Amino acid sequence: MLPVVHLPYPLLRATGLLADLGFSGLFQFYFLSALIIQTGCSVMEMFYFRFKASVFDYETRGFTKFIKVFIFAFRFLTILFPAITFGTFFYSIQLQEKYKKELAMKDPSIPEITCYSSVLAAPFSDSVMISTMITWLGCIICTFSVIPSTTIYLNSHLKTTKNMSPGVVKMQKMLLSSLIVQ
Repeated sequence: MLPVVHLPYPLLRATGLLADLGFSGLFQFYFLSALIIQTGCSVMEMFYFRFKASVFDYETRGFTKFIKVFIFAFRFLTILFPAITFGTFFYSIQLQEKYKKELAMKDPSIPEITCYSSVLAAPFSDSVMISTMITWLGCIICTFSVIPSTTIYLNSHLKTTKNMSPGVVKMQKMLLSSLIVQ
């Protein structure tokens, strides 16, 4: 069985459907971002499960605490992101309109974008954008801390393990490689 990459086509089709239904580009961005973070959370949970399934005495290992800290942080950020974005949605729409008017005043020759799927870039003075970026940065740090370290740890553990048969070790490595590809 070879590892297979599953592309998020239903996710992308959903944003096209939302555009046809008249949802704003900001809502689509928040919706797509929340689903991407949720997907990242499930991938991190799968790595944690693979770690627990591969290491029999995982509770006594110090590496378990390292993983748990980042897993709990990512879970918290998974809940925090929709709370921030959808909780401040109407405020963000007002800010977008304000920034659009300011830009039109600075340069009236710029054509107005009427596409529903476009999002205007907010300046760094926007508190909602800063908190969204910090949440995304936290998710990226958690992901890049857990996934490579778990992969390296499990590969070294599976090479030195004495309590698994060669067939089980081969299967665990195959499951780990399929998880890495996904």
